[in-house]
Amino acid sequence: MSQPVWPNFYIIGAVKSGTTSLYAYLRQHPQVFLPAMKEPHFFTQPHPSPEQRHWIQYVGNIEQYQQLYRGAERFPRIGDASPSYLWCEEAPARIHAVQPAARIIVILRDPVQRAHAQYLMDFNEGVLDLPFVEALQRDWTRPDKGWGISQLYVELGHYTA
Repeated sequence: MSQPVWPNFYIIGAVKSGTTSLYAYLRQHPQVFLPAMKEPHFFTQPHPSPEQRHWIQYVGNIEQYQQLYRGAERFPRIGDASPSYLWCEEAPARIHAVQPAARIIVILRDPVQRAHAQYLMDFNEGVLDLPFVEALQRDWTRPDKGWGISQLYVELGHYTA
């Protein structure tokens, strides 16, 4: 039985900061393996709310995650591009536990521009139909917060603790 293949680099970043573009560019490189599923969110281990479950795709167990990397062992650079790792406090320790030498690429964006871009995406996809300020206020005052539970418009722009 072969050894598990773990990514040796992770693209993490603020939602709507360019992680998808970087993922697409790097997938074209002949020495880089990135799975077809851009955001497995494996190290976040999200638990989406029922109303967001259809929006949030993720890999929930190690077997599914390893399946994404079938054939990757011949590539010198193997990656995972999941923006949720920036927000999840447990993600760094989980990544370190399986790949202590992993490299992390962090992409940030002006927090207000980031929140507005996320709002526009949500509005255009029919997630909500409120004006921007009302959407921010409603999300900010929600008692239940989390990746796949609330939009986290403000929280995802907090880049320091």
